[in-house]
Amino acid sequence: MRKKIMVGIVLIFMVQALLVSCKSNQEEDPIENSKGGTTDYSTECEKIVSTDIKSFSIEFIHSNIDDKENRYTRPAGRYLFSMEKENGHAICDCKYYERADSYEQVTNELRFETDLSYFDQLQTLIEEQDLESINGYHKTNSALGDYLDLEIVYESEEELKAFAEGGGVMLWVSVDFFILFFSDMAEEQGLVLIEKPEDEGH
Repeated sequence: MRKKIMVGIVLIFMVQALLVSCKSNQEEDPIENSKGGTTDYSTECEKIVSTDIKSFSIEFIHSNIDDKENRYTRPAGRYLFSMEKENGHAICDCKYYERADSYEQVTNELRFETDLSYFDQLQTLIEEQDLESINGYHKTNSALGDYLDLEIVYESEEELKAFAEGGGVMLWVSVDFFILFFSDMAEEQGLVLIEKPEDEGH
């Protein structure tokens, strides 16, 4: 009987020690992952099964001045795009700030309604650009530089999220193709998000 009690006490102490160790590791992970002023809060995520997007939002800083290989300019600045389902339609919000470091004056702002089929096109882009590979990425530092805040919610309540802020924390994938995607949608509604190059078609 005494042996059973002693074994039970030892097991309790072992479990308590393990729990304390796990808690300690969780608290220290961001500090342990800090290198060169960058803090890594990234987490591993399970593969997303659903392909039916419920809502999409992204905010990012684009640093390239122009891209002449595409039919729209992609000027430097801060971009905010979102798309949600509402009453059988897709509701899109687009904002462009020429000054990436300020929200005081928006350069262009659009809100329009379009067909739900654009969610399928959006999912195709997400797969083609392998955005799931950055799911769970989260790095920050205090230096000026890049910014990305991506959140995609599926009807299954699965989520694809990524966050990066500061110098030297940008991801291995590009997200500037969203400028063209939302510009094209706006154009089909007779709206202009980004002006076309003056020499287009010449």
